Amino acid sequence: MELTGRTTTQEAAGEPAVTGRGVLTVLETHTSRGRGIHFCNHPLLTGSNYNLWFPLAPEEDVFTTIERILVMNGVAVNLTRISPLLSCTEYTDWLVTFNRLQ
Repeated sequence: MELTGRTTTQEAAGEPAVTGRGVLTVLETHTSRGRGIHFCNHPLLTGSNYNLWFPLAPEEDVFTTIERILVMNGVAVNLTRISPLLSCTEYTDWLVTFNRLQ
């Protein structure tokens, strides 16, 4: 039996296969320009100059937003967990775990 991380229902629906877990560090910041997140050390999501930031509205949930960005860019099937690494008034560093897209 192959463990793909998908149920029979998911396979029948043609949903993407999971190939294992991935881990990233994501920075969330609060500045005078608003809230934003930055993905560290990812060839696509870090940006060409290593300074790409994705805006977050004040009411946006960090978990949902990170998952949406990872899925939309073909990096993940879904987000499984986020855990704070460091936190202060201006920023939070998150450890992000996700199911990789095959």
